[in-house]
Amino acid sequence: MTPTEMEFWKVLRELIPEQFCLFAKVRIADVVEVNARRYTKGYNIKFSRISQKHLDFVICLARNSGVIGAVELDDSSHQRQDRMERDRFVDGCLLQAGVPLLHIGVSAQYDKTYIGELLRKKFNIDQVTTKTQAQTTLQKEPKSPANTLFK
Repeated sequence: MTPTEMEFWKVLRELIPEQFCLFAKVRIADVVEVNARRYTKGYNIKFSRISQKHLDFVICLARNSGVIGAVELDDSSHQRQDRMERDRFVDGCLLQAGVPLLHIGVSAQYDKTYIGELLRKKFNIDQVTTKTQAQTTLQKEPKSPANTLFK
């Protein structure tokens, strides 16, 4: 993790209650799967596109590893054409698989109330606050960790 990502990870850890797990640098292939027969040309092409790309952060339920969503921390490199193409591809993959994705711009300092509200709204979590406050509950059970991609 870069120092910038590490600082943001600390913010997320403070905001995300204990019944959730936060993972960093997760391969897209570990979150979604290709909906094609394994070991076919179509499968290999699609899998290779997602196996080499990573998500900055993935939030899961601790009790069953169900994926709640992903967070991408966007720095200035996301303004480059190649990064914009990569972001469109990743956004499309996760959208197709039904995995919510939240993009947050890099900042020198993060407003934890604002970030908490973004997390709450994007991931349909009843409440995202500091861990010392009330229990967090989900409005609905998340899909399994291996969501289908490329239907």
